[in-house]
Order: sequence, then structure tokens, then C-alpha cells
Amino acid sequence: RHVLVLGGVKKGNSPCAFIQCYDVDACRWSILRFDLSENRYGHTAVAFDDQIVVAGGWPTSKVEILKVSSDLLAGGYYEKKGTRRIAFDPLDAIIPSWTELPRLKKTMACTGGTIDSNRLVIVDNGWDSTGNTYMFDQRNPVEWVSIPNPPKVLRYCTAATVGKKFFLLGGTDTYGT
Repeated sequence: RHVLVLGGVKKGNSPCAFIQCYDVDACRWSILRFDLSENRYGHTAVAFDDQIVVAGGWPTSKVEILKVSSDLLAGGYYEKKGTRRIAFDPLDAIIPSWTELPRLKKTMACTGGTIDSNRLVIVDNGWDSTGNTYMFDQRNPVEWVSIPNPPKVLRYCTAATVGKKFFLLGGTDTYGT
């Protein structure tokens, strides 16, 4: 059982690409032996089945998917010593590759979730957001399709899916409350 934290902002307010992993059973944080394909923050990461999808954020509209196996998360962690990485496991030779999906229609901060094993929903939720909402269906993986926006534009919210219901939680409205 693992919790992953992908990218974000590091000291100096610059985006980063590293992936941190919390091993629930060992009660230990580590940095994985592979990174996102590029630095980004304000993005969303959605897990479903044995895949992780990372979408949007700054400075990109790129959407990528990574197939995750137990080998990928078992061992192979490294510690950072300055800018040098010290490997602990022979699995370090196995570096997974991200597969690019069709790009979002624009660069945006976003949150997202799954509706079922085939469909992803992404909501534009950055400060300059208009609440634009898009869906991607893996059964017809050509492009992101616009779907109805939520009744209220929320910024910096998060999303959760329960069954086939998609919820937006928290955040701030257009008046900053």
C-alpha cells in the first residue's frame, strides 16, 4: 500500500518533477527512482485500475499515463544527497515510460477524477478558471470533449469520485470566499 505525491513546487517556488512515495506498512517516505516527464505544479493525478494519469498544470497542457506495477513501487528508492542520487536497488535499471494522451485544450491548473474504468473528468480550477470541464474516454481516445460545467466555478478545489458520482470539494468561489 502506497501513497504517491507527484511534482509540485519546491523551495524557491520552482516546479519539480520528482515523485515521493509513502509506504503505509513501513511508515516511510522515499523518492522514487523515476520522475514525471517534466516539471509541473497545479496539475491533477488520477489513479484507476493499474494506471496513473497526470494532467495539466503549469507550464503544460500535456496529459500522460503510467502503467504501475508492484515492481515499480517495491524497492528501487533513492535518497537525494545534494543533486546526486544514491540508488539502493537493482530495479533502478528499470525506468518506466510515460505514454502521452491527447493534450488538454489549454494549459490550466486542474483537478480530476474517474467516472468508471474508461472515462476521466478534468475541471479547470485555477485562479483564472472559467470552470471549463472536459472528459476523456479511453474507448474513443481521440480528444478531450467539453461537458457541462459545474453550477458554481470553484478555484483550488479537489475532486473525488464515489461510484459514478463526481464531487468537487472545497476551494474558493469567484469572490475569494
